[in-house]
Amino acid sequence: MNEKDEIVRLVEAILMVADHPLSLKEISDVIGADVTSSQISDAIEVLNRFYEDSNRSFRIRHIAKGWQLFVLPEFSPWIRKLYIAYRQERLSRAALETLAIIAYKQPITKVEIEQIRGVACDGVIRGLFEKNFIKIEGRKEVPGRPFLYGTTDQFLNYFGLGSLKDLPKLEEFEHIIGEISQQEVDLGLGEVKVTDRENRCTDSEVAQSTGKDQPEDREVETEN
Repeated sequence: MNEKDEIVRLVEAILMVADHPLSLKEISDVIGADVTSSQISDAIEVLNRFYEDSNRSFRIRHIAKGWQLFVLPEFSPWIRKLYIAYRQERLSRAALETLAIIAYKQPITKVEIEQIRGVACDGVIRGLFEKNFIKIEGRKEVPGRPFLYGTTDQFLNYFGLGSLKDLPKLEEFEHIIGEISQQEVDLGLGEVKVTDRENRCTDSEVAQSTGKDQPEDREVETEN
């Protein structure tokens, strides 16, 4: 076996076990032996041609600044059936709704998110921070200077997007939310609306958990 064939096999093996997108440099560093990013890129092209010629159900895609193996879109209905319960455990309907609002409206403040959803979102936002799906983009220049939220590369990775330009139509995102909601109903779960304002976490608490500086003036909870 020549060196080129060996690199192709190594790249395939690495991408098969990777649980997140890998950059060309990351793959090169793993293989070592002075293998260049150009050689890695060539190996990916060889693999994708082989997958296409042999009518495989997957391809290597560039996503979230890296490369990862993905099942082709035509197989998504079956994959969704397999993983719908798994996704439900990780992201509830409330989390998906909040994440969709942030994704399509970013940068956006917590108060603006709550105005759209009609319920308190502090706990959900904190959960999205813990999963590294959202980040603080800055502050809005209004009284109280509330944080502005946006999505992360982890968000792109989770939903299989190369960039925000690849966001699906809003109706498709709503379909995903609908599927999650039905699973919650079937399992006797569902969103619990937060009515106890005293138990809500604030932007300041989010800042503490993410290492950001706290606001100079706390956001007014009744801001409209």
